[in-house]
Amino acid sequence: MRLKDKVAIITGGASGIGRETCRLFAREGAKIMIADLIIEEANKVANELKAQGHQAIAKKVDVTSLDEANRLAKFTLDKFGQIDILANIAGGS
Repeated sequence: MRLKDKVAIITGGASGIGRETCRLFAREGAKIMIADLIIEEANKVANELKAQGHQAIAKKVDVTSLDEANRLAKFTLDKFGQIDILANIAGGS
């Protein structure tokens, strides 16, 4: 459990590489903040992780907005008390 007691924000965590990163980091012991525009899919990932005994929260966030990114950081700190890892996987065009 290399990430035990670490907190990871994973943008784009609802699908693809982001979802797999959430799963991997959770298996390694991290608490997961899933940030994605598609909250329904992010909630599915969070619920999957919680069902396996991991700590995970999904939050709808547009990471192209500085204000929303700042709110995400504050929300994560409020919920978990720290931020150790940022996996910036969200894609956009």
